[in-house]
Amino acid sequence: MIEHHFYPLIRKALERDGLDVTVSDVVDTLLDGRAQLWKAKSGQSLAITYFSRDDDGKRVCNGWIIAGDMNEVMNEVIPSMIDQVRDIVDVFRQEGNPAYQRILNKLGFKTTKITMEL
Repeated sequence: MIEHHFYPLIRKALERDGLDVTVSDVVDTLLDGRAQLWKAKSGQSLAITYFSRDDDGKRVCNGWIIAGDMNEVMNEVIPSMIDQVRDIVDVFRQEGNPAYQRILNKLGFKTTKITMEL
């Protein structure tokens, strides 16, 4: 079960990243097991991921939502998540806010493509 104090964090992240889903949609996706919640020990920061397969068969852990204190997310939540699923995925992928590139590069992520929209 997802704690209710996470709802405002998720709402803020959805607005920040321009994602066209509601907090209820996110909660339903978590409860259905289609996404995974990774939280900081403090309970004040989180990452939400989902698993998929690329056309070439690669198993992917996709970052969907990051919320809370970015230092906690980057220094605790994401490294813990990577350690726990490293053996079951081929690729970790995060799309979204351009600021993630600078932050995630410090964890070893590399930019593989850039999407531009008009």
